[in-house]
Amino acid sequence: MGRDVHTFYSQEGAVALHDKLKYFDRGRVVINIAEMPFKCPVAPLEFAFMADWHFTKNGVRDNIEIELVTPLSAAFTKPVAAKILGSICQEKNIKVTPNFQVAQVDNGKKVIKSFGGDEVPYDLLVAVPPNFGAPGIIA
Repeated sequence: MGRDVHTFYSQEGAVALHDKLKYFDRGRVVINIAEMPFKCPVAPLEFAFMADWHFTKNGVRDNIEIELVTPLSAAFTKPVAAKILGSICQEKNIKVTPNFQVAQVDNGKKVIKSFGGDEVPYDLLVAVPPNFGAPGIIA
């Protein structure tokens, strides 16, 4: 975490990602939902749309690929919303790779690998961690 792999699910992570995005002007941004369940199902899409806006505003969007890699069968959890949000992704040139069960992040090669052997390359990986809730307090 921190160099080419970031998350926005903590204040520290969001600040580090912000700093990375300021100077990112070409390459592949991959938003990867690691596994289910994850906090706020629309957040990865919101990030993808904000990244599209940010790069467009800075005049570098044509140099950047954005890809949402998800274990879901579509861009979102609910079918009607998934269809609409998937269409918006297409309009914004955001690739959606569904049914991807991440097995490994290979930082050296800058790829994420699935259990099935598929690989998705990245220059910047934005990781969406699973949500297991807060640890319990035992008295």
